[in-house]
Amino acid sequence: MDKFNIVDTNLVYLDALCHGKLGVMGTLVYVKIRVKDREIIAMSDFGATNTFITDRLVTLLGLRLSNNNIIIKAMKEKAQHILGIAFSVFIALEKWQGKHDLLVVTLDDFDIILSLDFLKKAKIVLMSYLERILVTSEICLSFVSYH
Repeated sequence: MDKFNIVDTNLVYLDALCHGKLGVMGTLVYVKIRVKDREIIAMSDFGATNTFITDRLVTLLGLRLSNNNIIIKAMKEKAQHILGIAFSVFIALEKWQGKHDLLVVTLDDFDIILSLDFLKKAKIVLMSYLERILVTSEICLSFVSYH
């Protein structure tokens, strides 16, 4: 189990143990999103407070990174600076679209981890009994299945 702590003003709990399956495991939801012009399977972690993107996608998506002083620590590893922050990156989830800041880190199991800040921005409600999430933003109202 990979767990990371972000050392700055927030502590972040990340749990990345799905083995590529779409659906729900605990508070983790797996959905298809579009980042810039690429479709990506993202893990939505209702317990994480920051949104992460793997360093493998930075060049592929043409992201510009800014410098930072944020440090993350994997369990049983030394604390390290994140690789950068990509500000105002276009993300679409079904009909919803907007811009969001992404912290760039090395991820083994997932390309993107959507966190509580993203879920709040898109006004997402987990409706596990329907096996869907509900996007309730003023821009659009839609159900998105876990696939």
